[in-house]
Amino acid sequence: MDDGTERYRRYRRLVRAYPPGPRRDELLDTMVEVAATAGRRGPTPRERINVFGYALRTRLRRPRTIGVLVFAVVLMAAGAYLGAAAGNRIGLGQVTAQPTGDLSGIVFPGLTVWGGKPADVIESQPDGEGIEYGWSVYWVRHTDATRDVAAYTAGARSRLAAAGWATHDLEEGFWASRDGLVLRFEDIVFTDVPYYDSDGGARFSVRGDAQPPIWFDRAGAVLGAIVALLLTVYVSRRIGYSSEGNGLLGIFTGIMLLLLVPGMTLSQPPDPPGREPWWNGLQSELGAGPAYIAGFIAVLLLTVAFFHKKGLPRRGIRAAGAFLLRNERATTAAVLVLVGCLAAYGILWLVNVTDPPCHPRAGVPVAAPDSEVRDSDRVHIYVDPQATPEQRNLIVAATRRSWALGEEAELVWQPGSAEFREQYCGGGKVPAEAVTGLPHFFSVKLSYARDYPALLDEVRDQAGVLSVQRVPS
Repeated sequence: MDDGTERYRRYRRLVRAYPPGPRRDELLDTMVEVAATAGRRGPTPRERINVFGYALRTRLRRPRTIGVLVFAVVLMAAGAYLGAAAGNRIGLGQVTAQPTGDLSGIVFPGLTVWGGKPADVIESQPDGEGIEYGWSVYWVRHTDATRDVAAYTAGARSRLAAAGWATHDLEEGFWASRDGLVLRFEDIVFTDVPYYDSDGGARFSVRGDAQPPIWFDRAGAVLGAIVALLLTVYVSRRIGYSSEGNGLLGIFTGIMLLLLVPGMTLSQPPDPPGREPWWNGLQSELGAGPAYIAGFIAVLLLTVAFFHKKGLPRRGIRAAGAFLLRNERATTAAVLVLVGCLAAYGILWLVNVTDPPCHPRAGVPVAAPDSEVRDSDRVHIYVDPQATPEQRNLIVAATRRSWALGEEAELVWQPGSAEFREQYCGGGKVPAEAVTGLPHFFSVKLSYARDYPALLDEVRDQAGVLSVQRVPS
C-alpha cells in the first residue's frame, strides 16, 4: 500500500463522496492497489463518475435501485434552475441604473411633464399575468399638438434619432435604444368620451437594459443544486425505509417536479421594449400557483422527515403532553383562566372600554407636516358628507384624469370601517355623536409620490372637495 503518496491522496479525496465507514476504507484500498498495478497516478473520469453515482445511491440508502438516483438528479436540476433564478434576481438588484439625461425635454419640449418615478427592478406586467423589468414613466396631458398623433409621434422619433437613439417600429408608437437604455413611446387619443373623462395623453417609458454578471446565475445554480441534493439525501434517509415510504416519497416528489414544469417552461421573453426575466414563468399567472404548491409539498416532506424518527423535537412535544396529562387539575385551571381572560376582553371590547377615550374634532383633520409625508404615496381627498352622488362621481373621474393612480380611489364613510377609525380615532371606535361632524374621504394610492401634484391639480377645485392631503403610507 502506497499510503501517503500523491496517488493515495487523490483517491482519498474522491472516496470522501462515500459515507464514512468500512466500505469507504475498503473501496479506497482497492482502487489505490488497482491504480498502482496499472501505473495510473490518479482516478480516471470513468472511476469518478462511477464512485459519485454509487456514493449518491448509498447516501440515499438505495444501493440497489436506480430510480432514486434519477429522482435525485432531476431534483438537482430543478434546484439549479431555482437557484439560478434567485441569483439572477439578486444580481438585478445590484445593477446600477443608467442616467436618463433630459429625455423629457427631448420627447416633450415645452410641455409640462408629469411622472418620472424611479423604476423598480421588477414590476407586474400591465395585464397582471407576469412580471417584467421596471419602467420610469413620463407623461403629458393632451394639447392640440399631441392630439395629432401621427405628426407628434414622428417628431418625437426624429428628435430622439438626432440625439443618437436607434428607433424601431411598434404597432402603436415606437421604441428606441441607446447606451443600455430602452425607451417606449405612445400617444393615445380617446374619442367620444364624456366631458369629465380624459381623452388620453402622450407618454414615454424608459428602463435600463443591463443584465447582472453571469456569475450570479451560475453561483445560484451551483448552490441550488447542492441544497436540493442535501435535502433529498436528508428526506430519503429518514423516510424511505419501507416500500410504503418509498412509494409515497416517489409519488410526492414526482408531483412536485411536475408542478414546477409550467413555471420553468412558460417564460418566453419577447423582444424589447417589453423584455422580461428568463424566470418569469415562476411568477406568471399560470406558473406561480403550481410553483407555490410544489414549495408547499417540499416543506411538507421536510416536516415529515424532521419528525419521522424519535428525536429531540418529538421527545419534547411528547414530554410536554405527558406533563399536561399528569397535572390534569392545573392544566384545566390554566385553560379556564385563559378562556375567562379572553371572554372578559371581548366583553370590554364590545362595550368600548378597551380603547382610550376618543373625541375627534369636527371638520377636516389637521394636515401632517410635509417632512413626514413628502415621500408618501397615500392621499386622502376629504369630501363634504352632503356631497351629491354626481359630485362624488366627478371627483372619482378627476382622480382618473390625473394618470397618477396606483389603485382606484375608494370612498371611506362607514364609521365602523378600519380606515375611518384609523383616521379619526387611531384605530379606536368613533363616538356616534362625533360622526356627523367628520367628513368622508377618498383614500387614493398614487403610482408614485412624485405624481401628487398631478392629482392635486385635477381634484382640488371639484365641487364637494374640502381638502386634499397627503397622509403617511
